[in-house]
Amino acid sequence: MPRNFDRLHQIAVDCGQEPAPSRRQAAEALCAELRDLFCNDVDCFAYQLEVRVHGSVCNDTHLLSSDTDIAVIPTGCRLQPTPKHGPAPSSVCDPLRFREDLLVYLKKRYGAHLVCQQHKAILLCGEGGRTQADIVVLIPQLWQHKVCPHCGQPQCSHGYELRSSCDRQFPIATWPDQHRENAAAYDLQTGGRYKKAVRAAKGLLRSGLEEFASIPSVIPSVLVENLFARVPQGAYAEANGCPYDLVRCVLDALQMEFRYGRARQFQELSDKRPLFDPAQTWTYARVERCVRQMHALL
Repeated sequence: MPRNFDRLHQIAVDCGQEPAPSRRQAAEALCAELRDLFCNDVDCFAYQLEVRVHGSVCNDTHLLSSDTDIAVIPTGCRLQPTPKHGPAPSSVCDPLRFREDLLVYLKKRYGAHLVCQQHKAILLCGEGGRTQADIVVLIPQLWQHKVCPHCGQPQCSHGYELRSSCDRQFPIATWPDQHRENAAAYDLQTGGRYKKAVRAAKGLLRSGLEEFASIPSVIPSVLVENLFARVPQGAYAEANGCPYDLVRCVLDALQMEFRYGRARQFQELSDKRPLFDPAQTWTYARVERCVRQMHALL
């Protein structure tokens, strides 16, 4: 038993609880505000837009300290009426140009002091009761994957790409819809224990305790969600439902998956890409070490 067991146990229990609906409601209210702004402003974009809650708040795996993510998705161009700003309706939606247009537009509407460019998102600061949010630009894409071994047909999937302000020429592929649906299905299969364990693990990693300080940069929140959905469901059945014990049992199972090399075959929760694809920001060896380190701390 770790020397600070009581504190770790309490962090896991507190963070593992079902999130209050107020956070999701505030995010939905901001989405409605942005939709109204984009649709009704006479100087609006030459884009048709979808605006929705994104990330951990959408997936019910967020903590009180988690960022609120809002996805803005250009789905087409407006033909009538002709707006004063934005590209011509016949132009192809360029992701970098769209993001710059959106940044300028939000600064104009909310004030430059409340809007700033970040690595992968645009930060809209909260004011007057409005929730603070990271606005993520997602560009719809259709990817073709390898031929299906069963039907012999190429496999396609609808996903999105986003661009970082640093690596502007290299799109980041993401499949948030499939991720959310598969996470919900796995949570149901584990009797609601999967998301509880994910929130508890995130809470421990972001607890501010010195022992965990080096791990969050290697295992970001989205990787926790992926890893915890790739262990056998029996790992959740072995625990007594306590969030702390759930995290320990999942880490036990993950260590076995790494020890025998099975983790190399892990797919992302979306099932669209290998979890340890060379393009990922994490590596197999570093994640294995951090899983072992976190397990030893508990």
